[in-house]
Amino acid sequence: MKNFYLEEFNDLLGDIKNEDEFKEVLPKLIFYGIKYINNSSDTIESLESSKERLDFIKLILALVEQITPNELQSIFPIEDRFSISETKFSLEISHEFMDANGADNPIKKPADFLWFFNNKDTANFSLKVSRNIANLEILSGKNTDYSWEGMTNSINYSSVGVAKFHLSPDDNPYLINPEGKKVSLKRQYPGYLKTVKRSDSNVE
Repeated sequence: MKNFYLEEFNDLLGDIKNEDEFKEVLPKLIFYGIKYINNSSDTIESLESSKERLDFIKLILALVEQITPNELQSIFPIEDRFSISETKFSLEISHEFMDANGADNPIKKPADFLWFFNNKDTANFSLKVSRNIANLEILSGKNTDYSWEGMTNSINYSSVGVAKFHLSPDDNPYLINPEGKKVSLKRQYPGYLKTVKRSDSNVE
C-alpha cells in the first residue's frame, strides 16, 4: 500500500545534493516523517520490523535536532488545546521547555521536547516512540521499564546533536556531528507498512 507521507519524505531525500538544499527541505522532511509515523499502525509483528521502525524514528529525531524551537513552531504550532491545569500538557510547560532549551538554539533531547511541546502531532509522535520502544523490548524478551525516562534513555543516548550535511563519494547523503557520529539520510522502505485512518487517534 502506498503512503503519501512516506512517498513525499523519500522524494525529498532523493533530491538533496548539498547543505543549502538540505536546509531548504528540512522542515518538510520533519513534517512528513512525523505524519508518516503518526499514521502507521502500532502493530509490529517481528523484531526486525520493530528495529527498522525505531531506526526511522531515530532519523526523524536527528532531523529535529537540526532546528530550533522557533522553527519547530512554524511546522507544528503550539496549540492552546489542553487545560492549563493539566500540568503535563500545559502551555506553561511548553514555554518552560523552550526557555530551558533556548528558543533559537538547536533542540536537545528531541523525544522529550516533542512530548512537552503541546502540539497534537508531536505528542502523538512521542506516544508512537514510546510504544515502539516497548514493542522492541518485548520482542527482544527484555524487562521493559515503562517509565518515560526508561523508554527514551536509549534514544537520548544515541542522539547525534547538531550535525553537518555531507555526500559520500557515491552520492549517498548523511549527517555527521563534530565527534564523527553519522546518520544516513537514506530513503525509507518499511517492511511493516500499515496505516491507520486517523493521525489524531491517540491524543485528544
